[in-house]
Amino acid sequence: MVSCPMQWALGHVARLRAGRVRSIPEPEQLFGNLAHALAADVFAPGDPPAPAAAESRVDEDFERYVDELAVPLRYDEHAVEFVQARRLLPLAIGAVARTLRENRLRVVATEHAFEAAPPGGPPLRGYVDLLAEDGAGPVVVDLKWAYTPRYRTEELREGRAVQLAVYGAAMAADGAPAPRKGAGARPAPRSGYYLLKHRRFLTTPDAGLQGSVVREAPDLATTWDGVRESWRGWRRRIDEGTLRARGVPLPEGEGEDVEGLAREPRCDRCAFAALCRTKGAHDGR
Repeated sequence: MVSCPMQWALGHVARLRAGRVRSIPEPEQLFGNLAHALAADVFAPGDPPAPAAAESRVDEDFERYVDELAVPLRYDEHAVEFVQARRLLPLAIGAVARTLRENRLRVVATEHAFEAAPPGGPPLRGYVDLLAEDGAGPVVVDLKWAYTPRYRTEELREGRAVQLAVYGAAMAADGAPAPRKGAGARPAPRSGYYLLKHRRFLTTPDAGLQGSVVREAPDLATTWDGVRESWRGWRRRIDEGTLRARGVPLPEGEGEDVEGLAREPRCDRCAFAALCRTKGAHDGR
């Protein structure tokens, strides 16, 4: 809803779905699928394994997981990608283990399901890739197989990391420790993106975690405040009868009077672009 109320309504209210005909996933997506499955296999609840042990486990299980989740990597045209995955995935999962140990974190769960209703915000439901904890409370590690670190770094720096802010709010509303001193009723999310391909843990200064700290980033509680404001604003507009497709230029003199988080819609990834007429709207068709 924050990115595009029209997309939200078509997907979550009208329950429209993309067609059943699907293309074979690209290698990058297959890498991500493999990484998530291997991480769930390696990181059992408790102390994380040593990096070398994690790498060895992935190396042993790699062929089996390819056959279960990523058979296209065995096709001749993806021979180079198969070799890359064979080399990079053990190193990536080993690096996650190293980061967990450096931060003295214990694993609580992988693919952790949650439902929460934080005060003043929308009901939340989803899955956390890797939930850990230390003496100060829960820590969310969101695993990404990103082509470049730039997008996620800018997302944190500009206060647009909605996914991490939502995870933090959900953990705070789900029996997590009270917010840090002086934070009032706001959640105190501690989390970060782990960029598997680049073996970098991106996090914010307020989290107090070791990794690639994005120094200019606002705390994620501030991002969550923006999410709540946007949600309330768009719900108000919808209740008044206005449903905005944000990828289409606004009529002259009409502005968006919704305060909160500014997050650009991804019309290039939307299955409903033809319905809201974004296709052709920018070239006069």
